[in-house]
Amino acid sequence: MSRQVLQVPLHLHCHQCHLSNNSAPLLHCSEYGTSGEVSTGGDVYSFGITLLEMFAGKAPTDEAFKDGLTLPEFVGEAFPDKMEQILDPALLLDEALFSGVVLPSSEESELRVTAYDCLVSAVRVGLSCCRQAPCQRMAMRDAAAELCLIRDACVRAYGQ
Repeated sequence: MSRQVLQVPLHLHCHQCHLSNNSAPLLHCSEYGTSGEVSTGGDVYSFGITLLEMFAGKAPTDEAFKDGLTLPEFVGEAFPDKMEQILDPALLLDEALFSGVVLPSSEESELRVTAYDCLVSAVRVGLSCCRQAPCQRMAMRDAAAELCLIRDACVRAYGQ
């Protein structure tokens, strides 16, 4: 049996960014904290932060982030190989959820899906929503679709 992390494709939908007057492209998208303007890019970032807060069990205002480290950087440094170091301990309590369920695949090999794989995939969506440049962030409809795929894979694996 081979164990594979649930790979959910990430489709980036770039929001249109403004270009500077010179010939070199320059990202200049409004963000809530700097311009006060509401934008879908800011909403996507906020959604990503909310996902990361839920999985890491830390708010962006946590004492761990007082020296310039951000929540997305904190999670990104552990992603994907050291996730157990940053996941909320409450998510790691039931070791049975991490042993995996073997799913028959169309190929002769079997795929082992674990709750941990689902968590890693969901965190991947959160990180994709928190990219620095708004035009590199995942679109909300894509984030919702990815999370539904992750949920469906976990439900199929655990029959709930």
